[in-house]
Amino acid sequence: MAWKTISHLPFPETADLRLKWQPGRLSCFHMFGSIKDSLSSAAAKALLTSRIDRYGKITDLHIRSREKSVSAELVLEGEQVPVTILIERYRIDGTSGAHTLTVEKITASRAWLQNLLEDLVVGKPLPVPSVALLALGGPGN
Repeated sequence: MAWKTISHLPFPETADLRLKWQPGRLSCFHMFGSIKDSLSSAAAKALLTSRIDRYGKITDLHIRSREKSVSAELVLEGEQVPVTILIERYRIDGTSGAHTLTVEKITASRAWLQNLLEDLVVGKPLPVPSVALLALGGPGN
């Protein structure tokens, strides 16, 4: 049977994702992983919005748990041009109830922000609530 491509999915995070399927057989792992990441990204954006409100607004946030990456776009307080931050690689460590996230590689669209994030975030274990583990992929995933 010929493979077909689904190119227009009903959720924005994966609008450009192409899933290959054969009638009767859909790549569920990719589809459900993308849906999970879309829902996780929306929840994380809502949670983080109140925590960084003093510094600016999150305009876009995407978690890609399979790749262990996060991208965000923010408009900082007093600025008009958004900044982008890309956590290119993170790691989850720990045991039940005591998990940490360690950013291994990060880039930012502003040199000063890149330097600040490298000094304060990269390589420093940050506590992660258990509820966030599913969104981030959990340890060893």
